[in-house]
Amino acid sequence: MTTAITRTVTLSPDLDLTLTEAGTGRPVLILHGGGGPFTVAGIANYLVDTMHTITPTHPGWNATPRPAWFSGIDDLALTYLRYLEDHGLRDILVIGSSLGGWIGAEMAVRDGAGRITGLILIDAVGIAVEGEPIRDFFALDARAVADYSFHDADRFYVDPATVPTEQAAIRQANMTTMRVVAGDPYMHDPKLLHRLGGVTIPVLVLRGESDRIVTPAYSAAYAAAFPDARFEIVEKAGHLPQIEQPAATFARIAAYTNDQGTGEQMDAVVLAPGGGRAIAIGPVRLSVKEDGTRTRGTMALAESTIPPHAPSPPPHVHHAHEEGFYVLEGEIEFAVGAETVRVGAGGWVLVPIGVPHTFRNSGETPARFLTTFTPDPYIRYFDEIAAAMDASGSLPPARVAEIMGRYDTAQR
Repeated sequence: MTTAITRTVTLSPDLDLTLTEAGTGRPVLILHGGGGPFTVAGIANYLVDTMHTITPTHPGWNATPRPAWFSGIDDLALTYLRYLEDHGLRDILVIGSSLGGWIGAEMAVRDGAGRITGLILIDAVGIAVEGEPIRDFFALDARAVADYSFHDADRFYVDPATVPTEQAAIRQANMTTMRVVAGDPYMHDPKLLHRLGGVTIPVLVLRGESDRIVTPAYSAAYAAAFPDARFEIVEKAGHLPQIEQPAATFARIAAYTNDQGTGEQMDAVVLAPGGGRAIAIGPVRLSVKEDGTRTRGTMALAESTIPPHAPSPPPHVHHAHEEGFYVLEGEIEFAVGAETVRVGAGGWVLVPIGVPHTFRNSGETPARFLTTFTPDPYIRYFDEIAAAMDASGSLPPARVAEIMGRYDTAQR
């Protein structure tokens, strides 16, 4: 397993940069949009086996410090170019989603040293296209954010009433920072479109077919502005195709990197009976069979063994991944939405995004089941919970809710 390391780099006396790094090989800088780093975590997990992934948290996002003078997309672009230069990085692939795509495009325009050799823009904003306005994101309520951002809005709608107070405050602060750096002029640099003609590296422009933050013509104009770009559509996806259709998005990223000579065939993985990484959470035992490392972040798989009458997880809702449960032995009682069912060996339960659920072993014998996580980031929740319990014993509900919140999950 490749271990990610989060660290803080001081670029000047009043500017620190928080980055998460993992893997080795060609460096890839992965730039998030207004939703924060979790929106691109799947991309980093997908690439970590073959590349050196660098995922910064933009200053001002997720409670990171932002000096008052740091107030524009140009500041972000110049900061990341400075980081690349200071660390001697070359042959860099830049991937940017939404606002992060804008930052990546501004970096490519300013990259006089030729450090950046590849650029992937995913539903990027940042240019002005006559007659194709960018949706005013700041004017949207939570329902409209889902409607305009996703192909399947109901799957990804997050009721504000279900978001923990601390997490809601972070989201609000992120929006405030985004307004500062990208609100005036709104979500674009008036000169950027005309400057893209000077970017000669190969560019991939991806668009979710159902994105209603920017129009199809807007995305097409972005691609057309580069001398060497291809424009591809991800079907059944909106503004964040890497979340809504990760496999299709990653396949297009792989095709692009393969064309650049950086692709690498993944090896098959065979685990002997009993194989896997062990995690203990109280009396419950998990064996992690796949943590996303070998699936490019698209899926994780764990086997759980639950003793009779072990404490059950609090009812909760996942907002960024789906879970499937396949019972191997014994019987598990699942509460899914408004329904409670008992499922024995050979039974399967699928819990889509947004559906409240929990489970328990109410029988008198141990039960075992497999859980799939698609995509994979939530598998790291169990590592974090286990580490916290090792450090302090049983955890208060507020602490569990805090850790869940970091993986876009809320208790009900």
